Amino acid sequence: EAARNPRGLVAGAYAALGFGRMGKVAESKRLLSALTPVVARMEPTMYVHHAAIAFGACAVWEIGAVEFATTYRQMALDLVNAGFGDSILTHELTLARTATLLGQMTEAGELFALARQRCDERGLRPIRAFVDYDEAVALIRSGSADHNHVLALLQEALEAFISLGMKGGVQRAQSLQEELTASCRSSVATARPHPD
Repeated sequence: EAARNPRGLVAGAYAALGFGRMGKVAESKRLLSALTPVVARMEPTMYVHHAAIAFGACAVWEIGAVEFATTYRQMALDLVNAGFGDSILTHELTLARTATLLGQMTEAGELFALARQRCDERGLRPIRAFVDYDEAVALIRSGSADHNHVLALLQEALEAFISLGMKGGVQRAQSLQEELTASCRSSVATARPHPD
C-alpha cells in the first residue's frame, strides 16, 4: 500500500509529530511504531520518502523517543549517501538530533555546527533558528553546566524567530529561557550559605 501511495507515509509521520507536539506521547509512539519499519524498507530515492523521514525524525526528537533514533539516523545517512537533497530540514540537523538522543554529544556538536553552516550557505533562516534552539535543547537534555552558552543559543534563536514572525518558536524559546534562568537562580541560592 505504501508503494502505491507513499504520501500516506508523510501524513503518518506528520500526524506522529502533531501528537508529539500536543503532548500525546503514547499516540505518537504508536504511529511511529507502525510507520518506521515501513519507511525503513523503502528506497531512499522513492517519491516523498525523504519527507516521511524528516517528519518522523522530528516526532522522534520532539518526544525524545530514543528507541527510534538509530533507525532514523541510518535513514538520514542513507539519504546523504544516495545524494538525495534535504526536505523540510537539513540532513545534518536530523543527524545532530539523533546523535543527541543516542548520547553522542561530541558528534552532535559537530553536526549542529555543520547544520548551521549549511543553513547559512543556503539562506535557510527558519531552519537556522531551529538549529540554535535545538542545540540549546540538546545541551539541556545532556545536563550541560554551560548555562551561558545555552542562554546565548536561545537568545540567537529567539531573535531569529521574532524577526521571521515565527510565533510558536518565540513562545518555545522564551519559555525555555525562563525555565533555565529560574533554574540557575535556584542553584545559586541553594549554593549560598544561609545565616543563622
